[in-house]
Amino acid sequence: MAGKSARQTHSRGDNMEKIEKIKTVCGICVDNCGMEIEKSGDKITKISGLKEHPFSKGKLCIRGMNALDIANSPSRIKKPLIKINGKLTETDWDDAINEVCRLLEKLKNDKGPQSLAVYFGDPIICQGLTLYLLRLFCYLYGTPNLCCTGSICNISKVMANMVTYGRWTSPHYEKTDYIILWGTNPLVSSLRTRNRLLEAKKRGAKITVIDPRITESVKIADKHIAPKPGTDGALALGMIKTIIEERIFDFDFVERYTVGFNEILALTGNISFEEIESLTGISADEIKALAREFAMIEKASIEQGSSLDQHTNGNQTVRAVAVLLSITGKIDREGCNVFLKVAPTSQPLTKDMPPLSTPPVGTKEHPIFTRYFRQAQAMTFPEYSEKKDSNQIRGLIVDGSNIALTWPNSAKTVNFLKGLDFLVTIDTVMSETAMLSDIVLPAAGFLERDELSIQQPLSLQRKVLQIGEAMADNLIWERIFDGLGLRDKIPWSNIEEGITYLLKPTGKTYYDLLESSLDESFHTPDIGKSLENGFPTKSGKIELSSSIFKETGYSPVPKFELPAEIPDKEYPFILTTGGRIPQFNHSQFRNIASLNKTNPIPSFEINPDDAEERGISNGDECYLSSRRGKIKVKAKVTDKIMKGVIHMLHGWSEANINLLTDIEARDPISGFPSLKSLSCRVDKIG
Repeated sequence: MAGKSARQTHSRGDNMEKIEKIKTVCGICVDNCGMEIEKSGDKITKISGLKEHPFSKGKLCIRGMNALDIANSPSRIKKPLIKINGKLTETDWDDAINEVCRLLEKLKNDKGPQSLAVYFGDPIICQGLTLYLLRLFCYLYGTPNLCCTGSICNISKVMANMVTYGRWTSPHYEKTDYIILWGTNPLVSSLRTRNRLLEAKKRGAKITVIDPRITESVKIADKHIAPKPGTDGALALGMIKTIIEERIFDFDFVERYTVGFNEILALTGNISFEEIESLTGISADEIKALAREFAMIEKASIEQGSSLDQHTNGNQTVRAVAVLLSITGKIDREGCNVFLKVAPTSQPLTKDMPPLSTPPVGTKEHPIFTRYFRQAQAMTFPEYSEKKDSNQIRGLIVDGSNIALTWPNSAKTVNFLKGLDFLVTIDTVMSETAMLSDIVLPAAGFLERDELSIQQPLSLQRKVLQIGEAMADNLIWERIFDGLGLRDKIPWSNIEEGITYLLKPTGKTYYDLLESSLDESFHTPDIGKSLENGFPTKSGKIELSSSIFKETGYSPVPKFELPAEIPDKEYPFILTTGGRIPQFNHSQFRNIASLNKTNPIPSFEINPDDAEERGISNGDECYLSSRRGKIKVKAKVTDKIMKGVIHMLHGWSEANINLLTDIEARDPISGFPSLKSLSCRVDKIG
């Protein structure tokens, strides 16, 4: 793309109207798809996909196409707010930042720096400048309690991959002949993956979906396997057992590149196919056929979704999938699961900086999580607060997340938030979390900021719009640094210098990206290097039996355990939550008219047989309840959900499913709560 300017102008029509074209990336979700903005003066006239983007390839999802509506949301916060006499009141930036800094200094002096936590959400994950500043701020302030949505999503499965072979892997879509979509629905959840998946299918690749629901991805699949929620680990062990007993594993690969095979052999010897069939609801014949198919296709791969890790047994479930990939030799090979290149960026915390003396909150309960990712496990915060523990969090800054609605057991979460000494929210819209806050700082949306997107490929995010007094997250944090007398610790004085500083390890500069829009140097996978040079694990090999788990007191092999909560007479259904639809992103965009047309009201999915037994018709109002709470919501009777299972989207404030979910029963390794295998009941109203 060298030589193609990220900003271009041309004239249109008889009146020679000047149209400016600006190449940027969308920031609505972590995909960061390529986007081209057309402007006439200050007005945005068109938003379209950037054709040269290697993953999105000129396409945008429905949210991206309606990005201008999102920017002009009726819930936008346009000025800073401070709570006075219980009411959030508009103020100016100076007063708001001064008050934030006063609260920070008071907390540090009164209760110590470790009593502060900083939590960031999905909108921040790909913002290079902001992430750098968040990490630097926490270190300089003295708190180890930086944390993010990784406490509840994604990191658990990354950890399971890391303790097995050192890094995260994903399918080599461009060369694979067979793909298992396990607990993921990329046709609606990821445009990047959707594009690559459809291209693979067009090329002739076979697709198997493993999911208890008939999702959109099932419609393009060759096969659908529907295990009971929370039993994927048992299914994976059944496949491993078949492959070992029928001796169709990759002998040479296992011998040369793995350790712990005998322990896996012993594990599978202790579970029968009858037991696996009973647990999963999948026949032994079907499990064996799936295992044979996967093992015998040379270029086969598995896309691991968050539906695997959001259970109390989730980490070992993903470990079982990692073992399945490993014994069949489908790691670091063309067409299999591969390690993606990640463009290096400058980091604020270097090896010569002494570590903070206090460990992150959650280390006692989930030490591997806090050690691997150097952050707190935020799911422990309400529990520590309830117990009045000396390590409890007393001050919280939330940047780009609505935790009052998206954390499990919302009642307990809200009590935690209300009990803080102070709560500061940085966000674009007036969320449920913002409404509970003492100070609310209006953040710029992605169309309103200059940033470095650290999603691959590295890209510039360009400011094309200004909404009220909203400010980019990185600039808000710079103001906080200023207020605390820490400005000299930031190694740049403007956006251009900052992005160039972050790009230093790549040899690129801000102006290189300004000229070319994208840096594609790192988007192709490194294939075969770990097989050649060794894996980044303690043993240097793939650890089928994890040395780290053994040292920490966890089972070194992926032994299956039942979910913490299983159906009984009082709560006879399995509750699974958090599926995706294209219009919404977690709790966002319910009030955007162009997006909520097809799904304007909350509902839960129930199988027709279950509905008939209870006299429930489509659209009937029902009570959906668990041991933690109850909500009123309409039924959606559909054969897309299996009998005995209820599914509902999260993110609805008027029918918040997280009033029913549990934050206390967590995966012992990752600390992840169970969002997808709980117990509930359904009662028709009237």
